[in-house]
Amino acid sequence: MFFIKDDENKSVFSFIQGLTYPLIVINNNLKNFLSITCFFAFTMAVLSFFSGKSFLCGLLLSADMDVGVFCSSSNFLMIISLVVNFIVISFYLNRIGMIDMKQEKRFWFLQKIGLKQELKAFLVVCLYLLLWGVICGIGYVLKIREVTPDWKNELSIFVLLSSLIILAFFFLFNFVCFIRYLHGGRFFEIKKTFLPIFDEIFKVIFWFLIYFIIFIFLFSNVFQYFVAHINFYSVFACEFCLYFLLYFMIAVMYFSFEYQEKALFIKEE
Repeated sequence: MFFIKDDENKSVFSFIQGLTYPLIVINNNLKNFLSITCFFAFTMAVLSFFSGKSFLCGLLLSADMDVGVFCSSSNFLMIISLVVNFIVISFYLNRIGMIDMKQEKRFWFLQKIGLKQELKAFLVVCLYLLLWGVICGIGYVLKIREVTPDWKNELSIFVLLSSLIILAFFFLFNFVCFIRYLHGGRFFEIKKTFLPIFDEIFKVIFWFLIYFIIFIFLFSNVFQYFVAHINFYSVFACEFCLYFLLYFMIAVMYFSFEYQEKALFIKEE
């Protein structure tokens, strides 16, 4: 299934196989995928719903709508909610990679896998979000900042901030290193990933853009449907559906990196 670069005429990644690999893995293990994803989506929907930090709360508060749903504007609760989300996502990452295991127990995916492995996943999640935070934050700063009259200072600031964005993208495109670390490999094997991924950079970018467009479409349609039929029960249903889509997206990105990992490191295995 994977193409290894033995000469200049072969490609490390197949565009079609790389694009469809996450969906094939999920489809081949659909029962396990649904059980894991529904469990985590339902858990987070309950937590966010009763803590007043549901996805629709921002919309409800800004529109001054009252549908009998508790919505909190507390900054402390917002921080706690974010931390809990990161922790649960790290738990999900460790377990979504186990969907091809055949288990008899109903909640087999809740078995303990070790504190070290959980911390590794949490580190990977925080690092991934931090890199996107750097890119979005610098982009926002460039948008709102006032231009200085001194062109030398302006050029220096622009070069510095642009370099940070490029560096963040460099780590993002080589994030397969950190997924490899999550699977028991070394923490950072940039020498083995940089050139192959750079050669195939347009395929990686197109994969991400296609996934991004699909999930943005799904998210927006779920929002529109539940906003048009908003009531106490639909808010919770919307919360569950949005979290399900969120974890579905995380699973797709995870298996996309797994495809890259197998293509790059298959010789060692």
